[in-house]
Amino acid sequence: MAGVKGTPVTFLFTDAEVKDEGFLEYINQILATGEVSNLFAKDEIDAILGDVRPVAKRETKGFIDTADNLLKYFYDRVRNNLHVTLCMSPVGDTLSSRARKFPGLITCTTVDWFLPWPTEGLKNVSEKFIADFPMATEEPTRRALMGHMAAVHSIVQVTDPA
Repeated sequence: MAGVKGTPVTFLFTDAEVKDEGFLEYINQILATGEVSNLFAKDEIDAILGDVRPVAKRETKGFIDTADNLLKYFYDRVRNNLHVTLCMSPVGDTLSSRARKFPGLITCTTVDWFLPWPTEGLKNVSEKFIADFPMATEEPTRRALMGHMAAVHSIVQVTDPA
């Protein structure tokens, strides 16, 4: 649809749909290069080129009708019309692990946090990072620091200080 018909398409992919980590390799390829290697069989490519040929000739002045040019035209249309939306939870180590294995998930996307973090969640994150960090202080002070970090992050979310 995105390549042959030129229809804008949104591909919505959530972390609940990751049944196999191999799925993310394809998503990574789409994000990084705009295509998936060996996605189409030879006969499918021939059909795509046949379908996109009249469109390419009509929309591109002086279009040179070769298989390479048609395939490039098809992939360019896919890149222009396909929008990939990933919905993944930042809670836990799953997202960071996937980002290390598939760097396009972070480097080729725009990250958008939709909801503010609850104070308890912020406190849990600070506890995770500070719990094993060596400090020359007593445990009550360490706990107070964890609470303070959560409070500071909550305060910066407030748009009206009054």
